[in-house]
Formats: sequence, structure tokens, C-alpha cells
Amino acid sequence: MPVNPEAEMPGSGSLEPGLSAQEITGTDPSVPPQPVPTSVYSWQAPHRIWRVVFALIALEIGLFLLVYPWMDSWNLNHLPTQLRAYLHNENLEDFWDDPYFRGAISGIGLVNLWICLSQVIGLVRRPK
Repeated sequence: MPVNPEAEMPGSGSLEPGLSAQEITGTDPSVPPQPVPTSVYSWQAPHRIWRVVFALIALEIGLFLLVYPWMDSWNLNHLPTQLRAYLHNENLEDFWDDPYFRGAISGIGLVNLWICLSQVIGLVRRPK
């Protein structure tokens, strides 16, 4: 018995004579499929906890980077001395004390505070 391979392949587009797509699949193609209801709370709670943790970390880092470069203890760390010895550059300590460099570090702190604020706003807004 000869077999027509195109008639047996799924998705070939050929239908049995006299049968419609609705009769074969059992659904009406003009009606969109209904979404399967899922529990919102099953995944949302851990997601919200991680967003709160991320917002707190961004807040702490942002406040530190915003304030610390302008404190007296900024000059008391050993990083400029170690970098000067490693890079063989005598002007690194002057660069470390430069107000523009301190302002750039504070700007990174402001970016972290902006990230924290956006996370908090995203947590407070209700999902649509």
C-alpha cells in the first residue's frame, strides 16, 4: 500500500477531505487561547526580598561613596602609597587629594543612590 509522506507530516498544511481545523484540533482558531492561571505569590515573594536586599546594598554603597571622600580619614588609608609604589608614579597622592577625583567618587555614590531609589519605586508600585 503506497503511503503519501506529505499527508502524515505534522504541519504540512494538508487536511483530510471534509475536515476543518476546528474538527481536527478540537478548538476554534478564531478564539485566542486562555492563559493558564498561576499563583502570583509563589514567585513574587522571593523576588521582592532580593529586590529589597539589592536596594539596601545599593543604599549603603551609595551613601559611603558619597560621604567618605570628603572625610579626613580619606587621606589616612594606604591605597595611594601602595599604588604609587606599584605604578612608579610620584603624583598619585596629589591625584588622590584632588577635589575632582573625590567628586567623581561621590558621583558614583549618587548613581548607586539612584539605583536604590529606582528599586524602591519599583517595589512600591503595584503591578498592572
